[in-house]
Order: sequence, then C-alpha cells, then structure tokens
Amino acid sequence: MKCSEALELFIKEQYVAGSTEKTIKHYRTHINLFINFVNDIDINLINYDTYKDYIVFLKTKYKDSQVSKGQKIRLAGRTIKTYASALKTFLSFCYSKIHVLSEDVSQNIKMPKYQKKVIRILNYEQIKKIISYYDINTFLGCRDLLAISLMLDCGLRVSEVADVSFSDFDLINRCIVINGKGQKQRYVPFTNFVFDLYNKLLKLSNFDYPFCDVYGNRLKVNGIIQIVKRLKIGLGFSDLHPHLFRHTFATLYILNGGDPLSLQIILGHTTFYMTQQYLHLAQQLMIAKNIEFTPLSHLKTISS
Repeated sequence: MKCSEALELFIKEQYVAGSTEKTIKHYRTHINLFINFVNDIDINLINYDTYKDYIVFLKTKYKDSQVSKGQKIRLAGRTIKTYASALKTFLSFCYSKIHVLSEDVSQNIKMPKYQKKVIRILNYEQIKKIISYYDINTFLGCRDLLAISLMLDCGLRVSEVADVSFSDFDLINRCIVINGKGQKQRYVPFTNFVFDLYNKLLKLSNFDYPFCDVYGNRLKVNGIIQIVKRLKIGLGFSDLHPHLFRHTFATLYILNGGDPLSLQIILGHTTFYMTQQYLHLAQQLMIAKNIEFTPLSHLKTISS
C-alpha cells in the first residue's frame, strides 16, 4: 500500500471519529509533506531511519518569511515538532489500525526539542492606550474594540471570536457559549465592560452577527487579524498579535488572584500543561516585584 493510500484511510478514520475540518486539513497538509519527501513509497518500507532523515530535512528546509517579502527563513522548532507529531499519529494508525507497518515506528519517535520563547504580555498602560484608541460611538470602533476585548478580557482564541454570534451571549448569567477546539463547547464569563460594548454594538448594528463588515458580510479569522494589525500600526506597537491578548488575559487573571483550575476551563485547555505556563509566568512577575530585597537594591545609583 502506498503512503498516499494509507493517508486516505487515515483521513476517513478522522471523519468517522468526528474530527473537525480544521483538524483534518492539519493532518492532510502535514502528512502530505512527508509523503512527498519519501516519494510516496510503499508504507511498509517506512522505518525509524526514514523518520530521522525527514527531521533532518525539516531542519534544513526554508520557507518564505511573512515579515520580509522575498526573505527565506528556517522552520521554527515548534513547527518541526508539529510536523513530527502529525507523522507519529499517522504511523501509529498504520501499525495498530490498518496493520500495514511491520513494526511500530511511532513507538520510537520522540518529539524534537525546541527553544521555548518567553511569553510576553501587555502592561496596563498599553491596555489603556488600546481602549482609548477606538471611538465606540461608531459601528467600526465599537465592533473592533469588542473583538479585542473578547480576546483580552475573556481569553478567547481569534478563531473563537470570529465564530461568535449575538445569540451566543447569555446576558442574564453574563457568559458566552463558545465552540472551541475539538467541537467542545464551554461557557466563558464576561465583564461589565464587554456587556456594555455588546449592548452598544447591538444598537449600532443592523446585522445578525457582531463581527461583520459595513456590508453585513461576516468577518473570518483573517478579518479579526486585520483588526489587530490596524491597531498595531495605529498605536505604533512593535509587537501585537491576537494570541498576545490571550496571554495577557491568562497571566493577569492569575496575578489578580484567579484560580488556575477555573482559568483552564475558561481557556478551554484539555490538560493543565498550558495553563501551568501562565501560572509560572505570573509567579515570575510577582518575584520580579521583590527586587528591593536584592543585595544592591539599597545602594545609590552609579552616576555617569
């Protein structure tokens, strides 16, 4: 059986299991790169050495930079791990489900290590600038600030913001019904700030959804990303992206006394691992405030 034929069986299994279109596209894209690398050979010829050669290929592969046009950059370590993870799942399926591999190659696969970047968050001065940037008496100003607020004040992913409808807001219980990853629904609480923006936008809008263009066409994920890009340019921030709002929400939630387990539910994390990273960051920021206890903290500054 060719690798491509095994992939089609794997994709069919994903449909049966109820995986989302986004998940299925993820697997097809990532596994196809591997299939192209091995020239679609018989799946039974794949072994651990094939996997190692593939990882070396990924580490030397270049892609177009999204920042500088025409510039080529290496794949990020996290991206390589994502490709490796998809391949491991596929090879495990080939061995245990359809039995077209004579050995369990996936059992030997360990995820490539990569340098994890420090999570950065917005400070309160930056948050104030963001809020004051918008004229909420206009449809676009109110719409854009509500989109930002759902990420910054509720911790939503950009894809979740794009999917929100007016009917998803439970105004009595002050919660939003969110359709998250893996077709899992959850309730996310919102503040009076979001409540007021919602009501204001409802009066300014004649459309069925909160995030539409001026013609009533619903914004997709890229439309929400463009809102953030315009904000970044307008404020002159060097770094501003949708997930930065989510990072800021999660970290300040812990710093302000929020419960980590409640945060995990709000963020829609299946495991506690990612939530724990925000807990560690919050602890580091709290420690940073104790600079007054260091040996040199009470010395006079060195004059130039």
